[in-house]
Amino acid sequence: MDDLKRLSNAFDNQTLLKPDFSRPNFMNLIDAISVVTGASNKKLPTNSMKIRMEIGDPQHLIFVLADGVGNSSLESALDPSNWLLKYHAQTLESIYPSTTSVALTSLATGLWPSEHSITGWWNFIPILRNPITILPFRTFDNKRSLQKDLKFSDVISHESLMSKMSRQTFVIQPRSIHNSMYSNFIGKGAHHQPYNNLNEAIELIIANILNTHSKSYTYWYISDADHQAHKTGATSIQTQMTIRDIDNAITELRSKLNADTTKIIFSSDHGHRNAKTKYTINRKDSINWYLSSPPSGDLRISFYHVRKEFEDDFKKEFIARFGKDFVLIPSIQLNNLRLFGPDKLTKETLSRVGTFTAISLGEAVLRYIDSDTNDYFMKQESHHSGLSVDEMTIPLSIG
Repeated sequence: MDDLKRLSNAFDNQTLLKPDFSRPNFMNLIDAISVVTGASNKKLPTNSMKIRMEIGDPQHLIFVLADGVGNSSLESALDPSNWLLKYHAQTLESIYPSTTSVALTSLATGLWPSEHSITGWWNFIPILRNPITILPFRTFDNKRSLQKDLKFSDVISHESLMSKMSRQTFVIQPRSIHNSMYSNFIGKGAHHQPYNNLNEAIELIIANILNTHSKSYTYWYISDADHQAHKTGATSIQTQMTIRDIDNAITELRSKLNADTTKIIFSSDHGHRNAKTKYTINRKDSINWYLSSPPSGDLRISFYHVRKEFEDDFKKEFIARFGKDFVLIPSIQLNNLRLFGPDKLTKETLSRVGTFTAISLGEAVLRYIDSDTNDYFMKQESHHSGLSVDEMTIPLSIG
């Protein structure tokens, strides 16, 4: 059975969730927010309009994005009386690949991954002929900043939605990512404020709203649950406690703001799934002989720029070593599969996904390691970027 058929069977038997753009999804939420905030006047599809009507037109709109909190994680951590479940409006389908850099770029631009060309944590950049780590804007091994080597527009050439908003805008982010090139891109034109803990973030948001008499939009990014899931696992007690802390923080924020003038939206970028099977390709691996650059992508989806004369050899070796847990498809087939959005991949996106794409059939992860040291990512208990229901379904709470 060829790998396209194996992938199709995984969709048919619901081992994996095939993106269906007729279902409510993260892009519908982005569209609704962009219209409410004046960043767009596009005609909304039905699913987006339903969310837009649920949001209404509050004087102060707060969007809380809690990284890594999938719908299943939320339901296992909380009781129905908790705010995030009490005001759970619906379940959304995430962006694929289901990983932070991809989803946040869609949030920033209002575009599907097929259009904005960010397809994983590590992105191949044609002008460099090498992958980079996009969110910290550093080299693949994360050892050196690329600010002197590369223009941000060479990586993401689209405008930020926040720069077009007609409301006063605020970005509340952890201090660790404050003032990064990516953070400044996603929140262009906004007032950026770093925080050290959830209580400090709440105080910043309340002060901003009390001192703002015009319409406002606040984007509050929380990374705690994602970090904890990576460290101890998607279903660990520690991860559940972190989600409860987030629910408590939002409950407190809601209690201190006027419900007649403020609305809180809560969602996530992706969920998590524990990883038991872990594969690695190191820089001395024989498979590198077939490649014109190091692999890119993420832990459950990876892209390979293969030298044309070695395509058959690469395919045979990859399938022999990883075929039990991964399918390998020609990247051009992504246009037919429509995994990255409802339209075909742009020319730029196609140039970044290379010759072949490897997709995990379940919990297995695969990582290229450009180092001889113990790898941080391989120590993690849980990962994302896959097509499982746990990774691909996210909550939407509005209240």
